[in-house]
Amino acid sequence: MRRYAVIGLGQFGRQVALSLSQMGAEVTVIDENERLIETIRDQVDQASVLDARDEHAVASLGLSQMDVVVVAIGEDLEASVLVTALLIKLGVRRIVARASSDLHARILQAIGAHQVVVPEKDFAARFAGELEQPERSALAVLDTGHQVVQFEANQSLWGQTLEQLRFRERYGLQMIAIRRRTPVVGAHGEIQHKDETIDLPMGQDRIAKGDTLVLLGTDAAIERFEDEMGY
Repeated sequence: MRRYAVIGLGQFGRQVALSLSQMGAEVTVIDENERLIETIRDQVDQASVLDARDEHAVASLGLSQMDVVVVAIGEDLEASVLVTALLIKLGVRRIVARASSDLHARILQAIGAHQVVVPEKDFAARFAGELEQPERSALAVLDTGHQVVQFEANQSLWGQTLEQLRFRERYGLQMIAIRRRTPVVGAHGEIQHKDETIDLPMGQDRIAKGDTLVLLGTDAAIERFEDEMGY
């Protein structure tokens, strides 16, 4: 089980902590506001009321043993930078820090944060992309710049196997999964649909009408696939 700590329980930090906990991770939350801590205490593994700028208090929590520590402090730039610097000093293996602006992001990167996110900007870019390209939905952006995206399979793909399509060779894309809704007959003769996911599909797996394809690749590779497949 992976272990996470989330520092700062604003809207962003709270949602990250709850989502990680719901996915089965071990989650510790930290905030100096006792009221915020109390609203989430029963939904995470550990909740501490303390000032994350206090080196001795933070060191006592063993954050260097966590897989990831998320600095979710967005608006207070000074506190965000001080806490990030402290975590680096304590030897935290992976620090993901929230920034509220491009300048804030550059500062966090300069002092050594392993990953910096600007939630509002990232969401806006993703939303704009989905408006412009409704058939493509971005699921995640990795540190390497690769994206995990999903497409509804269009008619040019129906009936073809992955071996025939050669996603890796032709486009530089990795097929992660195929999501499929299969019609089945219910107990009373009615048509229902069963959702299934084919994880890491093989070369002989065939794409069907209605399938959703989950792909990993660079933006350039994804665009090349879109152009050739008529999206």
